[in-house]
Amino acid sequence: HLELLRWWHAPFCWRLAHDDTVRLWSVDQNTPTLWGHLRWMAAHLKGKERGALIISDEQKPVGVYTSAVCRDGIVVGISLLPSARGKGHAEFTLKCAAMSAYMHALPLYALIKPGNHRSRGAFERAGFWLSGTTDDGMLLYRTGGVVAVLAMTMLQRAS
Repeated sequence: HLELLRWWHAPFCWRLAHDDTVRLWSVDQNTPTLWGHLRWMAAHLKGKERGALIISDEQKPVGVYTSAVCRDGIVVGISLLPSARGKGHAEFTLKCAAMSAYMHALPLYALIKPGNHRSRGAFERAGFWLSGTTDDGMLLYRTGGVVAVLAMTMLQRAS
């Protein structure tokens, strides 16, 4: 289940942001301060350049999906509680995001640490592929965007 981030999710997001296993694989390994957390919540609640969805299992929040508009598309990320990993939540959420981005002809991007094999697998199963590395060694994954839309259009015309 996916739902829009709301202020009442702040305690859950705080707990998630302070989970050592989440911080281990996060692009930003610094544990947020209370003020930093409130700024993060406010930025993701505005919904213009950034957004967030709460991932739930049996009506309990188990993770957060984030998105941020960038120059070439949308950068996405997922954080899950340890108890929710390996249950398909990330793959389901990423497939929903990819479908929405496909409808708008926008590519999705994700930065993943090289050793985070579970995250890499979830992104790959959702249709992302490794497109390169950043200067600081992060793996850059992406979806099809405009190229995928053009290819799909050509396939539909050919049939």
